[in-house]
Amino acid sequence: KEWHASFGVLVCNKCKYGNPQFDLIPKSKAKQLYLVTDGELNCIGTISKPNPYKPSWAPMKLYLKSQVLEMSRERYEDDEALEKELKKRALLKLKRDIQKEKDKHSGSSGKKRGSYAQARARRKKKKTGKNPRSKPKVMERHEHDFPEEQSQHNYDADSGKWYVKCRSCDFQYSYEE
Repeated sequence: KEWHASFGVLVCNKCKYGNPQFDLIPKSKAKQLYLVTDGELNCIGTISKPNPYKPSWAPMKLYLKSQVLEMSRERYEDDEALEKELKKRALLKLKRDIQKEKDKHSGSSGKKRGSYAQARARRKKKKTGKNPRSKPKVMERHEHDFPEEQSQHNYDADSGKWYVKCRSCDFQYSYEE
């Protein structure tokens, strides 16, 4: 009865657990794998179950995988277009992560942080002539140079992650699609 009310599907208990046509998918996975939006998911039926990880958290919303897949195909027309969009988003995420790493190491994040501490250090420097936070430089700074072409990224099927190596050193950055 619950499945008929939520998904409009009449199915017995034996069939719904053994048949991949009746697989359920959580909301987060549906958004991640099939790139559907919250608005699109609101248009189809859902079953709410208590969160298995922590009961005090919001209930888990489960959708019929076949309905989510159908909705994704309406939006992206075929599986190739969906794969292309997933790769495009993964590459954009990689670029953002690389830029974030560069900003972290260069100190130019664009945000003013610790302005009170910096002002205090400047006042102390004026009084003593020394920077209280100065540390001896041990290594020279290095800015990683990653190839942007997807063909130069390596995929590890065991871990399900992509790897990209810096052109000038052996640093390896990993990411998931």
